[in-house]
Amino acid sequence: MKSNLKPIFFLFLFAGLPAAIQAQENVLFSGQLSTEAGIIHPADSAANSYQSSRALLKAHEEFENGLSWALEGQADQQTASNALPANWLLYPANNRFQLEADDTTASFSGSFNMARLDRAYLKWVSGPLELTAGLQSFDNGSSNFYSPTHYFNPVPVLAWEPDIPLGSEGVNANCFLFDDLSLEGSVRWLADGNSEEVFRLIDRGIGITLTPSFALLEGRDGIGLELSGTFPDFQVRFEGVNWIYANNTDLFEWVGAVSTLIDKTKVSLQCLQDATGGALGPWQGSLPGIFYLFASAQRDLTAQWRLEATGVQPLNGGPFLFWPQVSWAFEPEWKLRFQAQWRSSNVIYAQDQAGLSVDYSF
Repeated sequence: MKSNLKPIFFLFLFAGLPAAIQAQENVLFSGQLSTEAGIIHPADSAANSYQSSRALLKAHEEFENGLSWALEGQADQQTASNALPANWLLYPANNRFQLEADDTTASFSGSFNMARLDRAYLKWVSGPLELTAGLQSFDNGSSNFYSPTHYFNPVPVLAWEPDIPLGSEGVNANCFLFDDLSLEGSVRWLADGNSEEVFRLIDRGIGITLTPSFALLEGRDGIGLELSGTFPDFQVRFEGVNWIYANNTDLFEWVGAVSTLIDKTKVSLQCLQDATGGALGPWQGSLPGIFYLFASAQRDLTAQWRLEATGVQPLNGGPFLFWPQVSWAFEPEWKLRFQAQWRSSNVIYAQDQAGLSVDYSF
């Protein structure tokens, strides 16, 4: 087990960050504090209660010469009546510099603690060139659904805790060749001394975006294509990656999605051909060749109340998921949320979970 002094050190570091930032009036500072209590019921044992808390801190500053910097960090804690997995995503410590401290060496435990630096980078913008160096995320945003062309940090669909991907150490360069055409190159360095590279050509048309990509990763290479179209009544998206391995075998993985607004309800339908067995994270059990259907609906009942529901249905094996959520933003900075998941696969990965959380954003 790693030293318990490291998480304490990170917590003191985060606690002192607001005072240091507030001393500079032009620094943008934000964050979130949240706590959750709930029940997890694995298929092969009795129900267990748990409690978890999280602190997120972000700082950002921009200068007139096109230079900016950003820092993001978080600390998580979880206790449970019996040994359980952590609610948050556990990423392998594959960065050259280990900027996280935790006691999550065991897959199941009654107590977890984690603190990490998510982002620490400098960004410089000059005319058509954008250059970012440091601990950063190389993919634009994240999604509850798997995105195969997010080569460095694909997000598994069954992640209970919405989470930003773990940052990677490296350099990202984006050059706008024309107003609607840009070339992007990314390289990150790993703990074993190797590096991984991704190159994208992004063509943004009127309502249509086309992005071919090429990735050189450890153990495999990828040739990908992203295509999205936005129309007055709906949006369509396609992503596909042909994975090429060292033994000259290849696997094709793809995602197709359509979303629209029906009677003030945002509806999304998606299908996924998971060729590699890793699209849904640890709950999938590394089952390759599964074809999944996704459906989600989101509706704002009022300015404060929101309802969401997500379903995942495999057609040839793999886990089933039903995930309803309801949230109440009772104050501008406060949100109360209830969510539940029903999962089914083999006995090892099947479990039900329900939790009530309170979030405070600042």
